[in-house]
Amino acid sequence: MSLSYYAKAMQIVQRSLPLNDPFLATNYNNLGNQLCEIEEYHEALLYFEKALEIIHRSFSNNHSLLAKTYSNMANALAGIERYEEAVDYAKRAVKTARRSEINNSEAEEYENQLELLKQMME
Repeated sequence: MSLSYYAKAMQIVQRSLPLNDPFLATNYNNLGNQLCEIEEYHEALLYFEKALEIIHRSFSNNHSLLAKTYSNMANALAGIERYEEAVDYAKRAVKTARRSEINNSEAEEYENQLELLKQMME
């Protein structure tokens, strides 16, 4: 879906759902990922932060969406060469994935991301 469609969809969703609805967090993540694809990392971070706010209010600390959002934050931070912060968020993704009932392949994906980010710092 193109970025303009995501933005329009977000406007509709924001008007129709409570501000702390978990569905909003998923949509913020999707919009942030679209922004990362066009290298708009700073703007993407804003959407990932909004997603985190909702997730922290709505879910436990071991929810798979939390792990995914941490991973997304790490990607965006790496995109603007803030590698130390990216590693921190990647570590959070791994830790959350290990605590959650997330499938092993997704947890391994976060571990691989963490290792790659560590290498980028060297």
